[in-house]
Amino acid sequence: MIYEPKEDSYLLQKVVKKLVKGKSFLDMGAASGIQSIAALKAGAKSVLAADIQKDVINLLKDRNISIIQ
Repeated sequence: MIYEPKEDSYLLQKVVKKLVKGKSFLDMGAASGIQSIAALKAGAKSVLAADIQKDVINLLKDRNISIIQ
């Protein structure tokens, strides 16, 4: 089961969009990848997601997001 974003995820997403341009971004416990996607769209220099769930790993690989377990 992959954690679906809730209101706290969307609040964090707004902050990520403001602060990440030109910077490296690490998304720990990436789940749906909402923060990684926001960072990529906002111009992060690099994005790396991390999660322990195989379903998440596969989902984010399908979305072309660099991820480690």
